[in-house]
Amino acid sequence: TSRSATFAVTATSPDTGTLSYQWQRSTDSGSTYSSLSNGAGISGVTTATLTLSSLSTTENSYRYRVVVTNTKVGVTSSETSTAATLTVNGPISLTGGSNISKEYFTAASSTTISASGGTGTISFTISGSTAGISINVNNGVVTSDETTPRGTYSLTITATDQTGATATQAITVTITQGVPTLSISLSATPKKGTNLTLTATTSVAGTVRFLERGRVISGCKSKTATGGFMMSLGSRTATCTWKPRIHGASTVSAILTPTSADYSSTTTRQEVVVLKRSASRS
Repeated sequence: TSRSATFAVTATSPDTGTLSYQWQRSTDSGSTYSSLSNGAGISGVTTATLTLSSLSTTENSYRYRVVVTNTKVGVTSSETSTAATLTVNGPISLTGGSNISKEYFTAASSTTISASGGTGTISFTISGSTAGISINVNNGVVTSDETTPRGTYSLTITATDQTGATATQAITVTITQGVPTLSISLSATPKKGTNLTLTATTSVAGTVRFLERGRVISGCKSKTATGGFMMSLGSRTATCTWKPRIHGASTVSAILTPTSADYSSTTTRQEVVVLKRSASRS
């Protein structure tokens, strides 16, 4: 965005004379002044309002004043205004910020963006596919909440200053499959030839396969995890009746296959000791 500036003066003639104007500029901190002429980027040099356009940072700290001349019946008198200093801020420069990579149904935020240059307060906006994605207008922090669908999103952050000047920065938000929780518990101490219940507890809907020493337990190839407070979320359980075949050290496992493709399959294992039939519980 091109930088521009306007200087204006108000003058009155005590004797209703005719007022004329001549704007001047100093490029050496006010040591010397030269009269301006209308031309590229300069207009209104002989009016009460001077307009400057297409300014660059090399013109920062230039000083401007106007000589006002009153003419009445051939007699002139002049007054010179106080000088005003021009400030030209550079373009907006952005540093910081970060991409976001997270699992589905979790929340994560980027780091803060620092903006330098520009004029006045700088605000931030974000554009692109932004389901569940928002930005802090004051510091450029992008947040992806639990509702953002799985996928990769290429977004653009735009910083805008008070003159409408802008700078942009790209950000990528990547949502991978979520990893559900899964645990397994036993209703009793395992004993050879005695039924007990294995319970798998998970955070999402799905089916559970129960195994003993890596082999599917009879009747427990596909058990539906029930419960929960939403269609796909909430604590859910699946159960399996297990009658250990041999005594000694063993391993029981549960493998969860989520209903939703937004979650990955998960396995949990538990080492157990199966007692002999005649052994008493400890």
